[in-house]
Amino acid sequence: MEAKTGTWTEKKGLAQMLKGGVIMDVVNAEQAKI
Repeated sequence: MEAKTGTWTEKKGLAQMLKGGVIMDVVNAEQAKI
């Protein structure tokens, strides 16, 4: 259970980082247009 929870937490953190990276890319792209 512990290992499974740790892996799930890592995946969740990675997903949040990826989501944040995508949002930053979109913001940068919008700023580049303007």
